[in-house]
Amino acid sequence: MNKKMLGIIITVILIMIIAMILGINVSLKIEKNNIDQKENLKSNTDDISKKVTMEILEDTITKESVMVLITNHSEEKCGWGVEYKVQRKINNKWEDLEPINDAISIPMIAYQMKGKQSKIKIDYGKEYGTLEKGTYRIVKLVQCKGYIELCSNEFTME
Repeated sequence: MNKKMLGIIITVILIMIIAMILGINVSLKIEKNNIDQKENLKSNTDDISKKVTMEILEDTITKESVMVLITNHSEEKCGWGVEYKVQRKINNKWEDLEPINDAISIPMIAYQMKGKQSKIKIDYGKEYGTLEKGTYRIVKLVQCKGYIELCSNEFTME
């Protein structure tokens, strides 16, 4: 093997080592970011969740949709996207419902709360189908000084 070929091999090996080190560094930063976001979510949830509430408007409940009222009792500006989850209470534990279609498409739309209250229609029939008898709640991420996970009051399907 000549010196030129040996130099190329050594250079390629060094580039691969540097790329691996940078890749590890990037993945460690991403993991640290994820941990920081979870901590931020937890601390913000503790502070803000008492000041931002979501409740079911009882007279709007159907087997395929419901209206929720988000109320901001804080001075923080709040917003949210279209995404949400429906949970069902089974054996006193909340469990996420499985969507009826694996390829749910959620548009990346953001809404800003105007005033202290906003009504939102949740059309869960499209993603989860008709709800059976049981106890349910809506879970929605809201951004208010970081992200908080709001859970509505429970509602029952007869």
